[in-house]
Amino acid sequence: ARLGDRADLVQGDSEHLPFPDRSFDVVYCCDSFHHYPDPRAALAEIRRVLQPGGGLLLGDTTAPAGLRRAINLLLPLSRGGDVRLYGPSELTALLEEFFHGAVCRRIHSTSLLAWGIK
Repeated sequence: ARLGDRADLVQGDSEHLPFPDRSFDVVYCCDSFHHYPDPRAALAEIRRVLQPGGGLLLGDTTAPAGLRRAINLLLPLSRGGDVRLYGPSELTALLEEFFHGAVCRRIHSTSLLAWGIK
């Protein structure tokens, strides 16, 4: 309500984004990638809605490697909607399947920042 007519808020499914092809110059994905059951489908959809030369900026939660492995074993038992925590190299490899110049950096022990260009 506080945004008024300054923004259009749209709820959608990450694997079936409700936008036409090449709709955006930038897609910003913040703290949700670890919830996606099919991350490749979500990345394919992000790529689809980006203009040629458009970019993805993705921030997500992570954990140190040993803890992340333990958490990922327990997440299927969780009811919180979390699916998988990624490390920087794992997230970079996923992004490289869909985007040029994919980079992922750990910016804190529990935070990743990644980007790539269509």
